[in-house]
Amino acid sequence: MAMDGMSEAGSHYAVLGVAHEASVEEIRKAHRFLALKWHPDKVADPTDQISVRVATQQFQLVQAAYEVLADVQKRQKYNEQLGISSLQPGQKRSRSVVSANWAHSDAVSLRVPEDVSTIAAAVDRLSAAGGVIEVAAGTYDGLVVVSKPLVKLICKSAEKAVIRGQVVFRECATGAEIKNFRIEVSAGAAGAGAVDLK
Repeated sequence: MAMDGMSEAGSHYAVLGVAHEASVEEIRKAHRFLALKWHPDKVADPTDQISVRVATQQFQLVQAAYEVLADVQKRQKYNEQLGISSLQPGQKRSRSVVSANWAHSDAVSLRVPEDVSTIAAAVDRLSAAGGVIEVAAGTYDGLVVVSKPLVKLICKSAEKAVIRGQVVFRECATGAEIKNFRIEVSAGAAGAGAVDLK
Protein backbone atom coordinates (compact mmCIF):
# COMPACT_ATOMS: atom_id res chain seq x y z
CA MET A 1 0.00 0.00 0.00
CA ALA A 2 1.48 3.35 -1.02
CA MET A 3 1.67 6.23 1.40
CA ASP A 4 -1.21 8.74 1.03
CA GLY A 5 -0.18 11.63 -1.20
CA MET A 6 3.42 10.46 -1.48
CA SER A 7 4.60 9.63 -4.97
CA GLU A 8 7.81 7.79 -5.67
CA ALA A 9 9.27 11.08 -6.94
CA GLY A 10 8.42 12.85 -3.69
CA SER A 11 9.67 10.14 -1.34
CA HIS A 12 12.42 10.66 1.23
CA TYR A 13 14.61 8.34 -0.84
CA ALA A 14 14.17 10.54 -3.92
CA VAL A 15 14.86 13.71 -1.93
CA LEU A 16 18.23 12.31 -0.82
CA GLY A 17 18.86 10.63 -4.18
CA VAL A 18 19.43 7.18 -2.67
CA ALA A 19 17.97 3.74 -3.34
CA HIS A 20 15.57 2.02 -0.94
CA GLU A 21 18.36 -0.41 -0.08
CA ALA A 22 20.86 2.35 0.79
CA SER A 23 22.95 1.86 3.90
CA VAL A 24 22.85 4.34 6.77
CA GLU A 25 26.33 5.47 5.68
CA GLU A 26 25.12 6.18 2.11
CA ILE A 27 22.16 8.10 3.54
CA ARG A 28 24.48 10.08 5.84
CA LYS A 29 26.78 11.01 2.94
CA ALA A 30 23.86 12.06 0.70
CA HIS A 31 22.40 14.12 3.55
CA ARG A 32 25.68 15.87 4.24
CA PHE A 33 26.20 16.74 0.56
CA LEU A 34 22.64 18.07 0.13
CA ALA A 35 22.56 19.89 3.49
CA LEU A 36 25.71 21.77 2.50
CA LYS A 37 24.31 22.46 -0.98
CA TRP A 38 20.93 23.75 0.20
CA HIS A 39 21.77 25.43 3.52
CA PRO A 40 20.14 28.88 3.40
CA ASP A 41 23.32 30.52 4.71
CA LYS A 42 25.16 29.29 1.59
CA VAL A 43 23.00 31.22 -0.91
CA ALA A 44 25.29 33.21 -3.21
CA ASP A 45 23.14 36.35 -3.06
CA PRO A 46 21.34 36.61 0.31
CA THR A 47 19.25 39.51 -1.03
CA ASP A 48 17.70 37.22 -3.70
CA GLN A 49 14.42 36.30 -1.99
CA ILE A 50 13.63 33.49 -4.41
CA SER A 51 16.99 31.78 -3.90
CA VAL A 52 16.79 32.09 -0.11
CA ARG A 53 13.25 30.66 0.03
CA VAL A 54 14.07 27.82 -2.35
CA ALA A 55 17.17 26.96 -0.33
CA THR A 56 15.20 27.06 2.94
CA GLN A 57 12.45 24.79 1.62
CA GLN A 58 14.93 22.37 0.01
CA PHE A 59 16.95 22.26 3.22
CA GLN A 60 13.78 21.42 5.16
CA LEU A 61 13.02 18.57 2.72
CA VAL A 62 16.55 17.18 3.11
CA GLN A 63 16.38 17.41 6.92
CA ALA A 64 12.97 15.71 7.04
CA ALA A 65 14.15 12.88 4.78
CA TYR A 66 17.30 12.32 6.82
CA GLU A 67 15.42 12.40 10.11
CA VAL A 68 13.30 9.46 8.94
CA LEU A 69 15.79 7.42 6.93
CA ALA A 70 18.69 7.60 9.40
CA ASP A 71 16.58 6.17 12.24
CA VAL A 72 16.03 2.41 11.95
CA GLN A 73 12.57 2.40 13.53
CA LYS A 74 11.28 5.46 11.67
CA ARG A 75 12.66 4.09 8.41
CA GLN A 76 11.01 0.72 8.92
CA LYS A 77 7.64 2.38 9.60
CA TYR A 78 8.11 4.66 6.57
CA ASN A 79 8.99 1.70 4.34
CA GLU A 80 5.83 -0.09 5.50
CA GLN A 81 3.77 2.98 4.56
CA LEU A 82 5.40 2.98 1.12
CA GLY A 83 4.83 -0.76 0.77
CA ILE A 84 8.50 -1.69 0.41
CA SER A 85 10.54 -4.22 2.32
CA SER A 86 11.91 -3.24 5.70
CA LEU A 87 15.54 -2.49 6.61
CA GLN A 88 18.26 -5.06 6.49
CA PRO A 89 19.11 -6.48 9.93
CA GLY A 90 22.13 -4.89 11.57
CA GLN A 91 21.66 -1.36 10.26
CA LYS A 92 22.48 1.08 13.03
CA ARG A 93 20.76 4.28 13.92
CA SER A 94 22.68 7.37 12.93
CA ARG A 95 22.64 10.52 15.02
CA SER A 96 20.75 13.42 13.54
CA VAL A 97 21.26 16.99 14.58
CA VAL A 98 18.90 19.62 13.23
CA SER A 99 19.38 23.28 13.94
CA ALA A 100 16.27 24.77 15.53
CA ASN A 101 16.46 27.68 13.06
CA TRP A 102 15.94 25.41 10.05
CA ALA A 103 13.83 22.60 11.53
CA HIS A 104 10.89 21.58 9.39
CA SER A 105 7.33 21.68 10.61
CA ASP A 106 4.83 18.82 10.76
CA ALA A 107 1.95 21.11 9.71
CA VAL A 108 -0.06 19.63 6.83
CA SER A 109 -2.89 22.15 6.92
CA LEU A 110 -2.66 25.89 7.51
CA ARG A 111 -5.05 28.82 7.11
CA VAL A 112 -4.13 32.32 5.99
CA PRO A 113 -4.56 34.70 7.78
CA GLU A 114 -5.80 32.70 10.82
CA ASP A 115 -2.70 30.53 11.43
CA VAL A 116 -0.08 32.62 9.62
CA SER A 117 -0.27 36.12 8.18
CA THR A 118 1.13 35.53 4.69
CA ILE A 119 0.95 32.87 2.01
CA ALA A 120 4.76 32.76 1.78
CA ALA A 121 5.03 32.10 5.53
CA ALA A 122 2.43 29.34 5.25
CA VAL A 123 4.41 27.59 2.48
CA ASP A 124 7.57 27.80 4.59
CA ARG A 125 5.79 26.36 7.65
CA LEU A 126 4.21 23.43 5.81
CA SER A 127 5.55 19.94 6.32
CA ALA A 128 8.38 18.93 4.01
CA ALA A 129 5.90 16.52 2.39
CA GLY A 130 3.56 19.39 1.49
CA GLY A 131 -0.03 19.97 2.53
CA VAL A 132 -3.00 22.28 2.09
CA ILE A 133 -3.03 26.04 2.61
CA GLU A 134 -6.53 27.52 2.76
CA VAL A 135 -6.47 31.22 2.00
CA ALA A 136 -9.28 33.60 2.88
CA ALA A 137 -10.52 35.94 0.15
CA GLY A 138 -8.56 39.16 0.06
CA THR A 139 -5.43 40.69 -1.39
CA TYR A 140 -1.98 39.42 -0.46
CA ASP A 141 1.21 41.23 -1.47
CA GLY A 142 4.62 39.71 -1.99
CA LEU A 143 6.60 36.85 -3.38
CA VAL A 144 5.45 33.22 -3.00
CA VAL A 145 7.99 30.48 -3.75
CA VAL A 146 6.84 26.86 -3.80
CA SER A 147 9.65 24.31 -3.88
CA LYS A 148 8.06 21.56 -1.78
CA PRO A 149 6.07 18.74 -3.34
CA LEU A 150 2.29 18.42 -3.04
CA VAL A 151 1.56 21.98 -1.85
CA LYS A 152 -2.05 22.97 -2.49
CA LEU A 153 -2.99 26.68 -2.31
CA ILE A 154 -6.77 26.91 -2.18
CA CYS A 155 -9.19 29.81 -1.74
CA LYS A 156 -12.53 28.20 -0.83
CA SER A 157 -14.43 31.47 -0.78
CA ALA A 158 -16.81 32.45 -3.59
CA GLU A 159 -14.51 35.41 -4.23
CA LYS A 160 -11.00 34.77 -5.49
CA ALA A 161 -7.97 35.61 -3.40
CA VAL A 162 -5.57 38.00 -5.11
CA ILE A 163 -1.81 37.63 -4.98
CA ARG A 164 -0.22 40.91 -5.95
CA GLY A 165 3.35 39.99 -6.73
CA GLN A 166 4.97 36.88 -8.11
CA VAL A 167 4.37 33.15 -7.61
CA VAL A 168 7.30 30.83 -8.41
CA PHE A 169 6.91 27.07 -8.71
CA ARG A 170 10.27 25.26 -8.70
CA GLU A 171 10.69 21.98 -10.60
CA CYS A 172 10.82 20.13 -7.26
CA ALA A 173 7.25 21.29 -6.48
CA THR A 174 5.72 18.14 -7.99
CA GLY A 175 1.97 17.90 -7.59
CA ALA A 176 1.59 21.55 -6.52
CA GLU A 177 -1.81 23.18 -7.17
CA ILE A 178 -3.28 26.66 -6.98
CA LYS A 179 -7.07 27.12 -7.09
CA ASN A 180 -9.37 30.15 -7.12
CA PHE A 181 -6.66 32.83 -7.17
CA ARG A 182 -6.00 35.85 -9.33
CA ILE A 183 -2.35 36.80 -9.65
CA GLU A 184 -1.35 40.34 -10.52
CA VAL A 185 2.17 41.41 -11.37
CA SER A 186 3.38 44.09 -8.99
CA ALA A 187 5.51 46.99 -10.18
CA GLY A 188 8.61 45.44 -8.55
CA ALA A 189 8.22 42.21 -10.55
CA ALA A 190 7.82 43.89 -13.92
CA GLY A 191 9.07 41.71 -16.73
CA ALA A 192 9.36 38.68 -14.46
CA GLY A 193 5.86 37.37 -15.05
CA ALA A 194 3.19 36.76 -12.43
CA VAL A 195 3.68 32.98 -12.39
CA ASP A 196 7.08 31.45 -13.10
CA LEU A 197 7.83 27.77 -13.55
CA LYS A 198 11.54 27.38 -12.88
